[in-house]
Amino acid sequence: MNIQSARLLAKWWIALKVAPIVAGLIVARFVISELDLEFVDSVSLFGTIVAADVFVLGFLLAGTLADYKEGERLPSDLASSIESMADEFLITVAAHPGAEPRAGLSAVAHLATGVRRWLYREVATPEVMEQITGLNEHLRAMEPMSQPQYVTRLKQEQALTRKMIMRIETIRDTQFVVAGYAMAELGTAAVIAGFLFLEISSGTQAALFTGIVSFLLIYLVMLIHDLDNPFDHYKSHPEAARVSLHAIHDVEQRLQGYVADEEVATPSLAAGG
Repeated sequence: MNIQSARLLAKWWIALKVAPIVAGLIVARFVISELDLEFVDSVSLFGTIVAADVFVLGFLLAGTLADYKEGERLPSDLASSIESMADEFLITVAAHPGAEPRAGLSAVAHLATGVRRWLYREVATPEVMEQITGLNEHLRAMEPMSQPQYVTRLKQEQALTRKMIMRIETIRDTQFVVAGYAMAELGTAAVIAGFLFLEISSGTQAALFTGIVSFLLIYLVMLIHDLDNPFDHYKSHPEAARVSLHAIHDVEQRLQGYVADEEVATPSLAAGG
């Protein structure tokens, strides 16, 4: 499957999941109309229930969207911090060719690979944290060869990397207001049940209204669940609200290229001789 097809499938994934449920509800509505089982008065307080459910869904959507917007920039920020650490080792390698800075560059490259595998849940969080802490040995080895501000910058990027890993772990393992989800799901079920038994003269109109309202509400509930964890790349099926990990993949490939290069130099250093 190419990238465009994958994006198209992700775009309509929730709709494909919702469609069979809505089709079943429409059939149920036709059966209820034929059997004349409607008992919910259309002029009752039913509209208040619908408004209350929409309010709760809006509250959940606003909360999860804030976390999603934060999660959307975390992979690129994480990749930037990792590559910034690699830059400092590359500068030291160019000035002091030796085993110590080369080993540090290799450690940063392995960290990029570890972070990518961690995002797909191929390795556990403690293993990535050990890789970040393991950079301390290489920082100590660099101190005699580098200017103090370079080592300080490395330590700052190391701290930022650790902080972002912890934040991603919190976002993907913490569900936003669990009690709110329960209320929204119960409210949505109540609204759909009300539409199934709502007194409408035309069976076709009743089925149409039931289908539209059910599709919108169920779609919104599923979308909120997807937004709540934008880092579920470890799942095999597509999701509508996954953040892009291209920055992590790109920095991993670049750092592997630097490590494999015999001169271990950036293109600018190589061009400048």
